[in-house]
Amino acid sequence: MASVGYDMYCKLLNQAVAELTGEPVREEIPEATIEVLVDAYIDPEYVPNDSAKLDIYKRIASLSGEDDAMDMRDELIDRFGDIPKETENLIQVALVKALATSCGFTTVHIEKGNAELRFEAKGKLKPQALLQLVGDYGDKLRFNASEHPSITLRVPMDNAAAVRSVKELLEKLVLVNN
Repeated sequence: MASVGYDMYCKLLNQAVAELTGEPVREEIPEATIEVLVDAYIDPEYVPNDSAKLDIYKRIASLSGEDDAMDMRDELIDRFGDIPKETENLIQVALVKALATSCGFTTVHIEKGNAELRFEAKGKLKPQALLQLVGDYGDKLRFNASEHPSITLRVPMDNAAAVRSVKELLEKLVLVNN
């Protein structure tokens, strides 16, 4: 997985499962790309069975919201015990990806205390939702209205904490954008 990246791994896994089960491979809605250096994986000591691990990776990749994530966490705790931080990071990254995709972001890049969320100019974001975010976050948030619009949020230097901060921003954006 490390050699192809999480996003490509999940896409290839979904395609392989569809082909093996005889399901048609469907065109996916373009998903946001998440760029962050954070330990996000399922440790072989936590889930030693490769088949179970692949199933869990696939299910985490398809999380669509916090309710799904809570169900996944409950199952992991029931089956394998307390969730290691690397696996919780994986869940958080998957949630950020789902939320970013639903808001129309193309890329979320987290590095050195900043999170840049890029989107298409003709995206799904309502101007009043962006104004609400600027009001809520003040000087921690910048909006770039150039040819390649983006939102930049000051986040903690720790990338795992930064992912959680981005998730919170995206959850607020979903609420005010609807």
